[in-house]
Amino acid sequence: MFPRFRIDRATLFYYITHVLGCILAVTIILLAFFTRKAEQDTIGDFDIHLSTPFVILFYISATCLILAIGVGYLAQKLSDKPSLWILYCILLSLISLVMLTASISSYSKASSNEAPKLLKNTMEFYVKGNSDSVKWDDLHKRFECCGTKGYKDWQDVQFGRTSRTSLRVPQSKCG
Repeated sequence: MFPRFRIDRATLFYYITHVLGCILAVTIILLAFFTRKAEQDTIGDFDIHLSTPFVILFYISATCLILAIGVGYLAQKLSDKPSLWILYCILLSLISLVMLTASISSYSKASSNEAPKLLKNTMEFYVKGNSDSVKWDDLHKRFECCGTKGYKDWQDVQFGRTSRTSLRVPQSKCG
């Protein structure tokens, strides 16, 4: 039949952690890809790129993780080289630091409401028939919304201010 291989527990542990590390690296890459894609599908028409720093951090993290896995594998195979273990630990620390930085900065960006502010700036250029109005009309139709938070957003821009008592809103989904 087939020859039986005996693997000690430490070697099995290293193999399992390397496989799990590869799965984590692929997951991080997919997270970065789909984060960027979601932004392009929602507010990509407005040339607002909020996720770019996070996507770059995710790609750097995945690259460092793949390098750490390779160094860890070599360190396990060449166990008489302590410098490889030190490099392995340094790379894992670097990954942890980058991921912590990405988490903190993404939390602060999410809580800052930067996207609605940037989108609201583009509302000022809404004039029926120009490219910004087409983008806004498309956004309203796709997400069945009006403005960034509601129809009253239009009272803060020139298009919406018609008089003190009336408010004009785009006809795409608002009207």
